Amino acid sequence: MDYKWTERLQEEGRRGLCDRSRAPHHGPHRINPELAEPLCLANAMGGQHRGLEETDDGVWNSHFNTVQPATLDEKDHIIRG
Repeated sequence: MDYKWTERLQEEGRRGLCDRSRAPHHGPHRINPELAEPLCLANAMGGQHRGLEETDDGVWNSHFNTVQPATLDEKDHIIRG
C-alpha cells in the first residue's frame, strides 16, 4: 500500500480511502459570487458588447452594449446598480 493511503487510513479510518476532489481549495483570481451576479445577467441577455472594465483598483464596471447595469467593488464587497 502506498504511504499516502496508509497515512489517510491511520488518520481518517476507512473514510480517508474515499476519492477526493482535485479541484483547487481556493481561486485567488476568482470573482466573489455575489459580485459576479450582474455579469451573469449580462451574459444571459446575449448582447453583442458586454464585459468588465476596471475603473479603479478593485472597482469594476460591468457593461452591456451602452448600458452599465452595475459597478462591482471587490474591496468593500458592494454591488451598485
